Amino acid sequence: MSQPKRALKEISGLEELIIAHLHSLATILIRPHSLEEIEPDVTALNEIIKLFKNAREIAEKLDDATASDEQRRRLRRNLGRQMRLINSHKKEMALQINKSQELIKKALALSRKEEISSGPSPVPENRIIAKLPETEREALTANMERVSLSLAQVLYQNDEDFQYVYFPETAIVSLFSILENGSTVGVGMIGNEGIVGIRVLSETLTIPYHAVVQKAGTALRIKAPFLREGARIANRLQVFLLDYTQGMLTQISQLAACNQFHSVEQKLVRWLLMMHDRSESDTLLLTHDLMSNMIGARRAGVSVAAASLQQAGLIQYRRGLITVLDRKALEAASCECYQVVKQVYDRLTA
Repeated sequence: MSQPKRALKEISGLEELIIAHLHSLATILIRPHSLEEIEPDVTALNEIIKLFKNAREIAEKLDDATASDEQRRRLRRNLGRQMRLINSHKKEMALQINKSQELIKKALALSRKEEISSGPSPVPENRIIAKLPETEREALTANMERVSLSLAQVLYQNDEDFQYVYFPETAIVSLFSILENGSTVGVGMIGNEGIVGIRVLSETLTIPYHAVVQKAGTALRIKAPFLREGARIANRLQVFLLDYTQGMLTQISQLAACNQFHSVEQKLVRWLLMMHDRSESDTLLLTHDLMSNMIGARRAGVSVAAASLQQAGLIQYRRGLITVLDRKALEAASCECYQVVKQVYDRLTA
């Protein structure tokens, strides 16, 4: 196996492990006052990921058949240095992984303790379920279970058949359109105002997107046949779901126009506002890759846009973490697309 292929294989395995633990740390942000606890670990893990990115870029250039002999010699030396640097950080990687596992265990133990002391919530946090008349709500939730969704978990891909429908409570789910060349752009966002898997209500409706958890949290899960039966016999549920379907299609259409016509900064602001509306915290765990995938922009463009917003005092951006500082100024900097979508959901959830 050639040097670049060996390097890429080693990098892929290590990077996948580190990213998994970075994603797992996001579950701690469900708890209040947890930002200071995880920020050093998020920063450390992101710095290690940066090493992987640099090594991968060098290895990919080495695979370029058009590179000259001199370029290849220089790239091999650089790759060797980068891999030695990665190997020197393996002990640090292991320590960070162990630390993140302890933080996650601590967070889960505290969460269970709080649940026991406070008792179960009488009304689910999903706003569609909470609006139902008590008899309809009890009949529906009898067939539901509360589940924890982890960051980057894929709930379904394209328009494939799926078993469950999700009503997010504290989790946030994004819909992505993924092209054949691998390009990705976000076309929708669903929080506790909605439902993931609305297409099960119709034989003809199709929403051919990937549904991916963007913020870890809880959701109520129900098997698709139970939801279809519930919608058939419960008048208010049927009305709410049909209204929400219209709202979801409005959001997808508006965001498609936004992605086509508005600037990277406007799209980033719109997306941050939508996240902030659906989040329990002013601070969001967001990587460059997630932001660029969500708004369909290059990482460099996202960096420039985030730096501009930070310089204006609208946000604070630290590696992997964004804190909303001035909500009103963010709204003023947004394109009209944010307000169009927000007004639709405000009417639905009033």
